[in-house]
Amino acid sequence: PILYVSGIHFTPLTDIAWSSDGKFMIVTSSDGYCSIVEFAAGEFGEPLDHDLLPLTVQKYMEAGKTENPELLSPPTAGDNMAE
Repeated sequence: PILYVSGIHFTPLTDIAWSSDGKFMIVTSSDGYCSIVEFAAGEFGEPLDHDLLPLTVQKYMEAGKTENPELLSPPTAGDNMAE
């Protein structure tokens, strides 16, 4: 999703992370502050069924359920994104 949030930090942002359920976004900045942004249910629509996701995304999600960290590397330019 595309998101615009402003005025929550006075210094550059250093990291952004989403909760696993997509309801919260955590933002940190170089001044050491951390903010949590909460989203209303359905604000971004409904999640896609697993079968409708591209295969590269399905593989990444499945790898997150394993203890095999090399499977968690993001796709590279050489990967076939159309699979």
